[in-house]
Amino acid sequence: MKLEDEIQILSSFGLTSNEAKVFLALTLLGSADVKEISKFSNVAREAVYRVLPRLQKLGLVEKEIAWPTKFTAMNLGDAINFLLGLRNKETHYLQKKANVLLHLKSKKAKKEPLEDSKFLLIPAKKMLISKIRDELDRAQKSVSIVTSNKRLLGAMDIFSEAIGKALSRGVKFRIVTSNVKKVLSPAILEVDNNDHRIEIRYALSDPKCATSIFDKGEVLIITKPAAELCCGSPALWSNNSSLVNIVEDYFEILWITASEKPEYSINSDQI
Repeated sequence: MKLEDEIQILSSFGLTSNEAKVFLALTLLGSADVKEISKFSNVAREAVYRVLPRLQKLGLVEKEIAWPTKFTAMNLGDAINFLLGLRNKETHYLQKKANVLLHLKSKKAKKEPLEDSKFLLIPAKKMLISKIRDELDRAQKSVSIVTSNKRLLGAMDIFSEAIGKALSRGVKFRIVTSNVKKVLSPAILEVDNNDHRIEIRYALSDPKCATSIFDKGEVLIITKPAAELCCGSPALWSNNSSLVNIVEDYFEILWITASEKPEYSINSDQI
């Protein structure tokens, strides 16, 4: 076998080319100092000085106490078995690391599945009412609503049972509505004053959009916000995170700028 082939074989076990040359030189020389090793291996003396400490650390070369300092190499057969053992240990260690990484990736994938965004156009009337009721029934933490005073009154009447069940589960409602024609319903004021789980704030004008956000993960956007709930407008439903974030930002801006108390008096004819 040629020297180049022997060097290549040792390199495949993890030794550098110079380490392999120095080690092979010592197996042939038996015992030698740095000058002799450099001459026999054709490796620069400076490089030999750098290589020997690692070969010693691996246990392939021993240092003799002599002057000048000499070095001896492990038997070639024993060295190959030793290097094979190291490589097997390294492979086993890497396999364990790879298994840990795959486990973490698998665990993360289960917790954070890729979003399956959907956009659904819900027809008006019965299907829209059914969809809103379903969202209220599934809500667990929060519902944020922007709507007109008129639509809010209709919703409180139609969805009173679903809203009551949601409140009993601890769902918190935040609603931004408006003071339409300087008239507020006593029913809205009564809810606002008596149930801390429903917070209502009042914009000075009708909101330009009518939206609902359920558990910060799904949105419902009414396409004709001025229409009556029971017979007026279809709606867009989506769980797309980008759209949810946009609607959330819109709601928060209205919430911050709206008044905590209505600015107009109640119409005495309604009491």
